Amino acid sequence: MFCKNCNEECEGIWVDFGSGKGEFWGAPYNDVQEAYVSDCCEDDIISESGRPAKGEYHEDDHGYGDWLYEQWKDKQGDMRN
Repeated sequence: MFCKNCNEECEGIWVDFGSGKGEFWGAPYNDVQEAYVSDCCEDDIISESGRPAKGEYHEDDHGYGDWLYEQWKDKQGDMRN
């Protein structure tokens, strides 16, 4: 795989370009925009065939749905006490 910016051989990494956690009119959100990019320039990756490289999505990162569920679960626990 090669970096589209510097044309050097590279490895791919997942980077989150989202704005993170926030609130909009009282509703919490977590903006996650993950991209599979080069480890040198954090730019697009081109495979040996000239096509964009695709990375495997990793399940160990928690998205907004998991975070929202944890918030709900904590609130339910608070109501029981």
